[in-house]
Amino acid sequence: MSNFSLKTIGVGIFIFFAAVAPAMTFGAVYTKSTNNNMGAIEMLTATAWNGILYALIGGMPMMINGGTGPVLAIQTVIYEMANNMDIPFLTLNAWTGLWLGALLALAAFVDLNRIMHHLSRFTDEIFASLIASIFILDAIGNPFNKIGVAFYFVPSHDSHDAYENDANYDWLNTAFLSD
Repeated sequence: MSNFSLKTIGVGIFIFFAAVAPAMTFGAVYTKSTNNNMGAIEMLTATAWNGILYALIGGMPMMINGGTGPVLAIQTVIYEMANNMDIPFLTLNAWTGLWLGALLALAAFVDLNRIMHHLSRFTDEIFASLIASIFILDAIGNPFNKIGVAFYFVPSHDSHDAYENDANYDWLNTAFLSD
């Protein structure tokens, strides 16, 4: 109790909201992208265990580890691969995690972080652009499918059928969440 003060309460509340809010948000997106195989509960549990293990092993208790955009993109690809190969998603996901853990342990053992000085901000920007383009194209939609934001602007889209007799309805405004 010697370190207990108002600062520790404030830090505790901050970490709670900084870890829980993204976990819930990414959990909702995981639910959609993995067809309810993973969701908010799994994301909260993974974030909690990841934070506990990182605090014990990494020695940095203030680090907040959780879901990110690149991890979500990879999980979506793994889900699609599992569907295409007709194997259980959670099994493929578990084996992917175990192999990745083994490869990271090997990388730590041979000290691969010594080559990090060869990477630059350019490498980071290319990766960030790739992830941003994945999410943008996912939101806009595939031009060969009738799913995505771009297809709400087509007057023959199925979502406009319910309002065809409404004089105040304008199909151009539907993508902008207006009446």
